[in-house]
Amino acid sequence: MRALFFALLLLQLPLVASAQDRCESPSVLVMLDRSISMQGMIGGATKWDIARDAIGAMLMSHGDAANFGLMVYPGPSGNGAAGVEGAVGACNFNHVDAGCSPNRPRCSTGEVVVDVGADTRNDILDAMSWPGGLGHSYTPTWQSLEAANRYPGLQNPDRRDFAVLLTDGYQCCGLFENEDGDLRCEAEDRNLVTQKVAQLAGSGIPTFVIGFGGLVDVATLQDAAAASGVARPGCDPGVRDVGGDAHCYYQAANHDALDGVLQEIVAIIGEELCDGQDNDCDGQIDEGLRRGCESACGPGEEVCFNGQWGECDSDDAAPEECNGQDDDCDGDTDEGLRRDCNNACGAGTEVCRNGNWGGCDAPPVNEEVCNGRDDDCDGVVDPGCECDPGDERACGVDMGACRAGRQTCDAQGHWGDCVGGEGPGAEVCDGVDNDCDGTVDGFERDCQTVCGGGRETCRGGEWAGCDAPEPLVEACDGVDDDCDGRVDEELSRECITECGNGTETCNLGRWEGCTAREPIPEACGNGRDDDCDGSVDENCGCEEGATQPCASGDAVCEQGQQTCRGGEWGGCEGEVRGVAEDCNGLDDDCDGVVDEGELCGVDQICACGACADPCENFECPNEAQCIHDHCVEDHCPEGLVCEEGNCVPGDDGMGGDGGKPQGLDAGTDGGTGATGGSDCGCRDVGEPSDPSLAWSLLCLLGVRRRRRAVA
Repeated sequence: MRALFFALLLLQLPLVASAQDRCESPSVLVMLDRSISMQGMIGGATKWDIARDAIGAMLMSHGDAANFGLMVYPGPSGNGAAGVEGAVGACNFNHVDAGCSPNRPRCSTGEVVVDVGADTRNDILDAMSWPGGLGHSYTPTWQSLEAANRYPGLQNPDRRDFAVLLTDGYQCCGLFENEDGDLRCEAEDRNLVTQKVAQLAGSGIPTFVIGFGGLVDVATLQDAAAASGVARPGCDPGVRDVGGDAHCYYQAANHDALDGVLQEIVAIIGEELCDGQDNDCDGQIDEGLRRGCESACGPGEEVCFNGQWGECDSDDAAPEECNGQDDDCDGDTDEGLRRDCNNACGAGTEVCRNGNWGGCDAPPVNEEVCNGRDDDCDGVVDPGCECDPGDERACGVDMGACRAGRQTCDAQGHWGDCVGGEGPGAEVCDGVDNDCDGTVDGFERDCQTVCGGGRETCRGGEWAGCDAPEPLVEACDGVDDDCDGRVDEELSRECITECGNGTETCNLGRWEGCTAREPIPEACGNGRDDDCDGSVDENCGCEEGATQPCASGDAVCEQGQQTCRGGEWGGCEGEVRGVAEDCNGLDDDCDGVVDEGELCGVDQICACGACADPCENFECPNEAQCIHDHCVEDHCPEGLVCEEGNCVPGDDGMGGDGGKPQGLDAGTDGGTGATGGSDCGCRDVGEPSDPSLAWSLLCLLGVRRRRRAVA
């Protein structure tokens, strides 16, 4: 096997030789920190001079391994941000833009001072002469990394490109003096350094990160190196001590260390790789590349051939087994391995592939189909077949909304879907037997009235027969009969006592509060039938021919007069009694209550002298106003006005009569008991026990038409 490999290698030699014409040396851009801190001393020399010597030595010994160029930062021209804007201004000092210049570059973005090319050692060393008078030179590391990613000299896809970053400190821009007079850097996101290194790696430009001296930002350089694509082999990204020995970046403490780091890096850049390319430009591809390996046959060695590592060469061969390994070390895995196999349908042979037995060629065990064969080899032919493939039959029903169709037996011996018919659907209330069960409609659903829920039935396509309770006319029974949320509301009726008629109201199923007067013992001298027996002041003596006002009951609109004959008072003559109450703003029945009782139609109320209809959406026609949910207009009698549905006195506040309630006879003075004329014939009021008090009260009742002012 080894002889075959070397024979193939010899066949490839002409191709290797021709690769010389296509070789391009790698491109390397050295990015050198030129901040003021590089003038710090190590072993009697400035860090800048040490870096210049080490770079010169590297170019002297390995200058032909790659094409080199140089970027220094901050940029020596002092051009400021140069298109790379950050949170801190490139020319800031003490938090203001102090301007940039060649001798005061501050945080000007790094500039390529020597383009990448061959034989650039002298140009690079000349460009590394430290300028006299340089000051305020800070450390714009991430800005310069971003500029390097745009540098055309690192953009050739046909060659390998690298960057080498050498810095002695921290990312630092925008210096300012603190309260103690010390210089400090404005706050920046130091993670930007890592991001820009990762972006370079994503562009195919690995970056070797070098920290020089003992004051470097170890955490930032560690993170950047881990993202660079060329971290030191076997490093620990978690190291944060500058004195550690497992850094992912290259740490150099002095001249010798820096010289060794640069020599190591340039050797890596120029070494041959197993990639089918002439990396070291010596006219050969992948030459001399070998590495140890391990196989099932034991340890060995593999050789790179045209960009691919060859087979692992080992002498410990063994018989081939079905295990996914090249046991006999012949370059093939599991080759030629076969064995007998069987299943329910018979015997066959299977083959080993990738460590697994498979591909048994015994007759297959198939799913049973209706074909007259025992497909699954269980000894039963066509079990469970319903029909012969291709047979047809009618399906469905011709009933209601349904129509019959046809079914065809499929290849598996089962009846297929019913085609061409119309199947049952959900029953709906439309006069059709939708579910084809022989019944048209006849199903129920919930229904609702204002009084509650019930059920109704669909008959002939229409819903009917809702058995929910319906609203009734409100009755005095302690029940909300009309289902408006109120019980026994606004119910009143006429009531009668021995003394006359009145009105009573319903309260929780009981009639109460009759306004008709009850009889009391007869009192002499008041001209009234107190005991309601039809006689006034009976059994009371009087002077022949004397007269007195009288009233035979409460519902009297105008008093009459009694005359004494034969020592007794005669009947009450000339009185005017009330008539049936009407909705007109007047006390028609002279019972002291205006417009009481059921005077209007259904859903109407009596308000301001007229019947009012309910409002519609709180709106009323004409000039009516929506009061108590009804459209009310002012129909009050003369001298009264409409307020909140009631007739009340007009502008003078007392109905225009100087202070007495509307309806009192003009012959009274509004309640003092003294006569304003001679109509009543009353005497002045004396003490409460004086009989003349009764006459005064009787005088107040001498009214023609009484009105009630409703507040």
